[in-house]
Amino acid sequence: MPDDVKHRQKQIPWYRDEAQRSLIALTLSLLSLIASMAFSAYVFISNQEDKRVTRSAAEVGRIYNPVFVASLSEVLRVYDVYLDQRHPAWTTDLDRMEAFWRSADLDEEMLVVTSRLHAIQNCIESDLCSTEEAYSQFPATIYQVIFYMRDVLFLDGKHSKGIIRDGWWLNPDVQLMLAGYCAWWESNHGEMDLWSEGDEMHRSSDDDLPDPCFKAPST
Repeated sequence: MPDDVKHRQKQIPWYRDEAQRSLIALTLSLLSLIASMAFSAYVFISNQEDKRVTRSAAEVGRIYNPVFVASLSEVLRVYDVYLDQRHPAWTTDLDRMEAFWRSADLDEEMLVVTSRLHAIQNCIESDLCSTEEAYSQFPATIYQVIFYMRDVLFLDGKHSKGIIRDGWWLNPDVQLMLAGYCAWWESNHGEMDLWSEGDEMHRSSDDDLPDPCFKAPST
């Protein structure tokens, strides 16, 4: 090819070079496609996260319902009376729990309490709820009341093997969720308070107050 032809080709602007125009158009198309896919993914993830946050607020919001509050308050009222009783025959956690549930007529109330708590726990465990949002909405007072009544609401795993439940004992997974909530609370707000320091001391053989956070249930 003559040198003058090569020189003229080098001088052709890119916008007049069909090959270069096609390459640029293809590049722009690819960039546009990538941007579109990235934006679509962002919108999808944002919508999914919005749904998780909204559901978290809805699930936890049910425990603010007057029916739940009234039910938990009634269980607490009965438990307060039970706590002052002395029964030497109660030698294990299981004895104490069974004695309480045999004497307490709280089926209706506990159906509300357990269904609400299990719904929150199941939503968090299934990843349909945002754990952060659920914990931020969960009221510390409700946690403190549940912890206060732990003697009759949660049975240690070593005592529960091979027995048939006779009462409204909460699933260990709920205890695990509450343990996580307390750890979250203390990392964000400082130490968790006890519902009643006086009664916590009263139930113990010494004056040492318990750790206000649930431990992960033993298996």
